[in-house]
Amino acid sequence: MAFKDLTSRAVLLYDEWIKDADPRVEDWPLMSSPIPQTLIIGAYIYFVTSFGPKLMENRKPFDLKGIMAVYNFFMVLFSVYMCYEFLMSGWATGYSFQCDIVDYSRSPQALRMAWTCWLFYFSKFIELLDTVSILTFSLFCVRRTVRSRSSMSFTTLSCRGPGGLV
Repeated sequence: MAFKDLTSRAVLLYDEWIKDADPRVEDWPLMSSPIPQTLIIGAYIYFVTSFGPKLMENRKPFDLKGIMAVYNFFMVLFSVYMCYEFLMSGWATGYSFQCDIVDYSRSPQALRMAWTCWLFYFSKFIELLDTVSILTFSLFCVRRTVRSRSSMSFTTLSCRGPGGLV
């Protein structure tokens, strides 16, 4: 009985959530339902806490310095582009720095602001990949250091990951 009540409440909450969604963005990626985001975040948590450390337990860390430099360069460019879009779709062209009412119209400026907000939202999922790589390498390096220090009086650790010297 309690499970049935819990599921019916969850369905009601989900229906309320979907009812209040912005219809302009329902066809955009990751916007039609909260389920894909929930699955992505669940996979991220599983990878960082369980699968990633097991995967890297007996391996040398990957050398991703070049890939991470390119990734960071493009993320900086992407961030600059988003700042420009936020200014041009709002704060430099009519929005104030106070709490403004959301413009739900289909005007070009309102859609541009919605698109820029979506880009920012999507960039957080891209940044999960960066976090996964850093955490995977950090967990590997910390585990190796603990093992080394337990059998030696000191150790030199030269584990280079995307975040630099750990």
